[in-house]
This record gives sequence, C-alpha cells and structure tokens, in this order.
Amino acid sequence: MEILKTNLTNRIKSVIRNSEKNIRLYRNIILPALKKTDLNNATYAVNLISLWEDQGEKPVRIKHKGTLEEAIKIAESDFKKVNNRGDVQAVYSVSLILGKRGKVPIFDEYWKMYKESREPGCGCNI
Repeated sequence: MEILKTNLTNRIKSVIRNSEKNIRLYRNIILPALKKTDLNNATYAVNLISLWEDQGEKPVRIKHKGTLEEAIKIAESDFKKVNNRGDVQAVYSVSLILGKRGKVPIFDEYWKMYKESREPGCGCNI
C-alpha cells in the first residue's frame, strides 16, 4: 500500500506543477496577448470531425487569419469538398490562437451564430 500512496502523491504533485505552469502561461502570456488582439483579424482554428467518420468521411482542420465568421465558412466549405457533401454533419471545435502556445476555446453559443445550418434554439441571437 505504501507504493500506491507514494505513486499517487507523485502524480498529484505533478498535476499541481503543471497547473501552476498553465496558470503562469495564461496570466503572463495568453491574457496580455488577448488584450492586444483585434478579433476581426485574429487567427482562429476550426476543427470539424465528421459524424460519419466510421463510414470513411474525413475531418477538416483549418487555421485562418481574419474573422471568426470567415474561419467557420472556410472550414465548412472545405468539409463539404473533402467529403463530397452538400451539408455539414460534424462536431465543431472552435478556438482562438494567441501566439505560439495559446489556444483558447470559443464557447459554442457564440460561434454557432456563424454555422451554415443553424439548429433550432441554438441561441444564435448573441
């Protein structure tokens, strides 16, 4: 049992160290970068993972410098081309890229207003 306790203690200490490192990164680099960023000319990452991946469809991952709306439209267009589809059936992951190490997820309720096909009740009037 002492081996288990030692192992768990070491893992917890490692989690604490990594968490402290992430806090410093966000406080000292990512937050100041966000304050200086023009969100109409920022770098966005959009990942679309097909709901039909098990049937051979491919995911699409893009980075785009410009507006969030442009990034989503480009990703959706690429998705339709890559998968020979007329629509987008995918799980979206949308982030703002800040510097080399900063990737901040954008909350669904915001970016959904730019989706091609809006779901009923998606809260798209933000």
